[in-house]
Amino acid sequence: MKLVLKTSIIVATLLASVEAAADNGAAFEAMKKWLVSEGAQVNTALKGDLTQHGGANIRGVVTTSALTGDYKTTLFEVPKRLWLLLGNFPTFSQSVLPSTNECNDLADWEAYRIKLAAAIVTESKKGTNSLHYAHIHGLPTMEEFHSFLPRLMEAPLQQDFAALPLVDTAKEQQSYDQNYNRVCFEQWKKAPACPAAAVTWDEMELALTWIRTRCYGTSEGTAIVPGTDMLNAAKASDLNTYWSSTKEAFSLHTKINDVAAGQELYESYCQDCDNSAMLRIWGVYMEDNPNPVDSSKVACSAQAQGPLRKAMEAVLEPKGASKKWTSPRCKASVFSTPQGPTRCSLARLTWEYCAVSWGLAAASPQTSFLSRGASPSLTPREDAMLVFQSAIGDVPKALRRGRAKRVSTGALQDDI
Repeated sequence: MKLVLKTSIIVATLLASVEAAADNGAAFEAMKKWLVSEGAQVNTALKGDLTQHGGANIRGVVTTSALTGDYKTTLFEVPKRLWLLLGNFPTFSQSVLPSTNECNDLADWEAYRIKLAAAIVTESKKGTNSLHYAHIHGLPTMEEFHSFLPRLMEAPLQQDFAALPLVDTAKEQQSYDQNYNRVCFEQWKKAPACPAAAVTWDEMELALTWIRTRCYGTSEGTAIVPGTDMLNAAKASDLNTYWSSTKEAFSLHTKINDVAAGQELYESYCQDCDNSAMLRIWGVYMEDNPNPVDSSKVACSAQAQGPLRKAMEAVLEPKGASKKWTSPRCKASVFSTPQGPTRCSLARLTWEYCAVSWGLAAASPQTSFLSRGASPSLTPREDAMLVFQSAIGDVPKALRRGRAKRVSTGALQDDI
């Protein structure tokens, strides 16, 4: 999918890298060819390539020639009929979930995503007979998601990083999927003429994960848009594209500045989300994120000699870390361990929360998008529901940090 810019890093095997570490542009060319054949516009100056981010090879989209800014250059224009959008699958959109306690408890957006996930799975079963084959067959596997997405963390990580609020949210997400989404889905499957009768829960869980990590909040509803979901994410000051949607199409254009030949294209997921939110929603850690975490959310002093600090120090490599990073990078060895990328992300997030309290970093002023001193207090269930509800460009306010103001954050010390 998308990830970082310049010194931004998302863990070594996050969305884009796990999708095609040795791809070197073939997947993008196949997607581009299909889109154009179906009436979409894709700028001829775009190509897929592996790009370097924090020492990792991450698939991205780069330019082969200079592009004009001033919001004038069209990069993508994708007709609505090519989106993975519930309205494009009338058999599923018109199907009614059963009137059971579990299904009745689902919000409208949750019911929408259950039906959309079932429609996507059904399309995937058609293979090359599906209009969406070129898009769906290149999406990540559950094994790949399992390596980096905190929502899927298992007991060892939950225990080591239990002091982080993110862990309680992940456990609540797992519980809600099993006790509500899965139960409702199984009840729906048994309904007469249900279009999802041949779909399994494992298939549903993967499709829901595609939706949760790739969907846009468009004017027509939650949708996964082919092609543009291959761009990486970046902090606000580095963005060079913007997207919009109408009833007819999804469009991606250059922003105000010209884009040089060979430059990577980036889009925005959430310009005022800190790394805790980025990880909870997309499994993304950005090491140049200008939005600091709310350190009051973790009792760092109580963990000064506890398992949280030990788990962090076992993973991070502070020597040689840049002062521009929000945290040191991880030892290479961690990525070969079970759920290593997730462990790395959680260790780096722990540094953001606690490094100053533990005397590992000096407090320094930094400008961020922080309009209020502390983020809202949410229960794990409330937080889990807001995370589930999020989409690219449509993150609930309670998960975001607000407008810019001067704050104090941890700066990496030279002698560490």
